[in-house]
Amino acid sequence: MASQDIGEKASRLAEAIENGEFLRIRYHGGTQPGTVREIRPAAVDANSCRAYDLTASSARMFLLKYVEIVGCDEPVTYRKDKIKRRRVSDIFSNKRDARNVFVKHTDDWAFNVTTVFAASLDIELSIGMSKDKMTKKKHTFHFVTVGVPPEYAFIPGDIFYYPRDAANKNWGAVPFIWSLQVSESNTTSDDVEFTATRYRKASVDRQQIGLILGGAAFARLLQFGPTTDEWPNVFGELPSELIVSPPTLEDAE
Repeated sequence: MASQDIGEKASRLAEAIENGEFLRIRYHGGTQPGTVREIRPAAVDANSCRAYDLTASSARMFLLKYVEIVGCDEPVTYRKDKIKRRRVSDIFSNKRDARNVFVKHTDDWAFNVTTVFAASLDIELSIGMSKDKMTKKKHTFHFVTVGVPPEYAFIPGDIFYYPRDAANKNWGAVPFIWSLQVSESNTTSDDVEFTATRYRKASVDRQQIGLILGGAAFARLLQFGPTTDEWPNVFGELPSELIVSPPTLEDAE
């Protein structure tokens, strides 16, 4: 496990962003823990770093507690050929069309999951290449993919609301709103610790509980939401008054 101070790591990553540097890190999480990757940091906060992973040829989010910054002479050991991804969209010759699909990929999810969380859900805008058999010309194409299995990387502070447009509504006009806020994410065990809170008429009605789900179960909850049948099964032992299907906005008085 990385023993470097998290604050020092954040400062070094911020410096790399400012100078446009590439860094090599040993990442003690993910699907290949302990391997060395080469990254170009793009954004960093107290808990995580979003970067372009040159080794995997994709954008990634890294939790700082699993990051160990190593020297540039450290050999890269992460193997891209071990990565498996599943296409979840049509193939587009126009990158703009593919990006529109990418943006809308979670539009029908129950909770408000925007493209800001794409890396957290291991959703990527990918690129491929084909060759015309007649002209021998090469053509690039674009599509949306998800990891198999997804390498979930939620970070503390991530918050999601149900109904998905609740954040844009007058809460006083909505009978119930649920929020899920991540308090801890463990990429080694794939557990996500979070707090579920029910708000009633814009105020917390003191129905709040801390829970732990695996990354896949947490992602399913974000996608399908608290339906009457799934809510108790997903959340386990909740107080009986919480085991309900929250009314939709149409049910508001």
